[in-house]
Amino acid sequence: LNGFCGERGLSLVSDEVFSDYAAGPDPRRAGSAAGNGACLTFALSGLSKVAGLPQVKLGWIAVSGPAGLRAEAEARLEFAADAYLSASASAQHACAALLAGRGAIQAQIQSRITGNERFLSSALRGHAHLALMPREGGWYAVLDSGGALPDEDTAIEWLSDRGVLAHPGYFYGFGGDGFFVVSLLAPPEEFCEGISRIAGD
Repeated sequence: LNGFCGERGLSLVSDEVFSDYAAGPDPRRAGSAAGNGACLTFALSGLSKVAGLPQVKLGWIAVSGPAGLRAEAEARLEFAADAYLSASASAQHACAALLAGRGAIQAQIQSRITGNERFLSSALRGHAHLALMPREGGWYAVLDSGGALPDEDTAIEWLSDRGVLAHPGYFYGFGGDGFFVVSLLAPPEEFCEGISRIAGD
């Protein structure tokens, strides 16, 4: 990626909001693109995922790369940031304390994700139409019907007839039909009930 970007004058943008929620260790995974000096690089994150605080509305961009490109990019980002509503002073002042306490909420989130995913895997084992795709990170699970179920029509049927919300895969850029995305963050009793309703075919 560094070579590709460098040869073409492109920037590397790394969205790292879910980097604290990896599904186990993976030696192939880069920890972060922050500090990458080989090409102009933007690493993005924020309190929404890192500290489980979407309502605080505080995110950041770590800029790295060759000094000249980095300085120009930082100046342009500063101008763009000044042109829009800035982050609240209270969020900025609280940021250090919120980051320091992120371990407690992340442990709770990881526990919920792991438990719900375990139930989902068990519920779909041997299912005629749905299989759980491997999760590398984040807090969503992807179900694959192998094209047997039309994603939008099925998602609407699950919502209207079974009271279960699942997003059709095309919401997330899946090119083929028959993918569904479910949140692993729901309270376990609600999650298990919802999955039981759609897995009972």
